[in-house]
Amino acid sequence: MKRKEIINGKQECSMCKEILPIDSFHKSSLTCSGFYGACKKCRNTYNETHYGSKEALAGKKREYYKKNREVTLAKNRERNKIPRIKARHKAYAKKYREANKEKLALIANKWFVKNRTKVAEDCRKRKYKQYNITLADYDRMFEEQDGNCKICGLMEINKRLAVDHDHKTGKVRGLLCTRCNVTLGRIEENQETLWNMIEYLKEHENKLEGAK
Repeated sequence: MKRKEIINGKQECSMCKEILPIDSFHKSSLTCSGFYGACKKCRNTYNETHYGSKEALAGKKREYYKKNREVTLAKNRERNKIPRIKARHKAYAKKYREANKEKLALIANKWFVKNRTKVAEDCRKRKYKQYNITLADYDRMFEEQDGNCKICGLMEINKRLAVDHDHKTGKVRGLLCTRCNVTLGRIEENQETLWNMIEYLKEHENKLEGAK
């Protein structure tokens, strides 16, 4: 089949053979030119003759898609890997986003409000995945610690306990409050520093008692 070429913004219709402006043709991601070979008028006439009205054609397409959903999706995925089609879709998506920023922001906001719980749960899953634990693992540890920090024994207010892990082995050690977790991080988990802090507190505690 001879490849249709666009010359001076016009193309020859493969059915009526007329040379028409390019806006007289439907866009197509399947062709090299980006447009169908037959003009809109010829395609509409053909579809009405063979399939009936536009509504009937749309119904047949929906019915076909339902019966062949997986096959159709697989074909579309393969077709979308073709560089020229991929680039065309990317350019169209960018143009659409820029032209519909407010509309898309409103849709995204409505979706977030409707799915707030799911979003929060998915965020938790991604967060705990880095520690190789699941939501069930976290909840189990939380219950074992009675909801309290494993070091100071206090309950975190309006926050979840942080997952503490060994930075060398990656093994999870327990759940800590923000204060204890940050403290361990700042002293770089150095036991000698911890003992020095304890001795420092004891030393000054003894001085205060002696002064009394």
